[in-house]
Amino acid sequence: MVKSQLPLRSAIIEILRLKNGMMLDNDLLIALKKRYGNYIFSDSEISKALLTLETQGLIHVQIIQGKKKIIQEINEHDGYLGVEEE
Repeated sequence: MVKSQLPLRSAIIEILRLKNGMMLDNDLLIALKKRYGNYIFSDSEISKALLTLETQGLIHVQIIQGKKKIIQEINEHDGYLGVEEE
């Protein structure tokens, strides 16, 4: 099946914005499946996209319980710094 033309990183940001800027990683996977249909991203593709967005200072990913993560979009009022800015 052909995946959506929207790049994964852009789709993640768009999904976060629809969810008021914050969601659990499991909810993100469900939203990506709805958007892309039967196309399944590997764990490494999703991890790479999240890491890229985090190093760009666009999101913050935090482990909250075991392997469960919360993903939060960062806006200009948040105090997180990208890797290049530390």
